[in-house]
Amino acid sequence: MLIGISCAFAAAAAICCIIFGYYWIAVCCILLEAIVILGILLYRAKQEAEVYFVGDFDEKEQKEIDILVFHLYGLTYKEVLTIDPKFEINKDSYMNI
Repeated sequence: MLIGISCAFAAAAAICCIIFGYYWIAVCCILLEAIVILGILLYRAKQEAEVYFVGDFDEKEQKEIDILVFHLYGLTYKEVLTIDPKFEINKDSYMNI
C-alpha cells in the first residue's frame, strides 16, 4: 500500500512539474521515487530472509551443518578443535565423514 501511495504522489508531482515547465524537477521526482521503492523492496526482502533463516535448525542439524562447512573449507581436526573446543566427534569419525 505504501508503494502505491508514494507512486501516486510522485506521478502527481511529476505531472504538475511538467505542466508548469519544470521538467528537471519532474525527472528528479520520478528518480527519487524509484529509489524509495527500491529501498522498500530491499527492506522487505531482508525481513523475509531473516524470518526464514533465524531459528530454522535444531541443535543436531546445526552441528551437521558445521561439520559440512568445516570439510568444505578443508579444516583439519586440530583446526576444528581450535574453532570449537567442545567439538563432540572424535578424530577418526571426523576424518571419515
